Amino acid sequence: MPRRYVDGADRGFAAGTSVPVEKSQAEVMKLLRREGASQMGFGTNADKVVVGFTAHGRQIKITIPVVDDGTRRAEQEARRKWRCMLLQLKAKFEAIRSEISTFEIEFQPHTVMPNGKTVSEIVGPLISSAYESGRMPALPEWKGN
Repeated sequence: MPRRYVDGADRGFAAGTSVPVEKSQAEVMKLLRREGASQMGFGTNADKVVVGFTAHGRQIKITIPVVDDGTRRAEQEARRKWRCMLLQLKAKFEAIRSEISTFEIEFQPHTVMPNGKTVSEIVGPLISSAYESGRMPALPEWKGN
């Protein structure tokens, strides 16, 4: 959801972009290729966009919630979110190149585990539980597929 200001206006990053989704998607794929990713692809449905790729021996899946109800507002928001995706990836790769961060740190939440879930999907509920209970959760036992 775009950031809301006191006057109620949307002024999130790229809020007024006219860059077509297809151009942003092509730029994302070009960036990923340049950064050494393989097996790249993306998919969309009515409520999310998924960008997937393999890099550094890891499968990565980044999911962005969207609304696809056919309205002009939804189309604009899709253009904006793809611009945000590109910005996010550029920032992550620049942080890695500049030795501010590592690939593992930047992409760990999006790393796909052998069971098909991302680290974030597995660990997120454990973190929430720890904060609610004030106790450290036991780490889940991995039993293969």
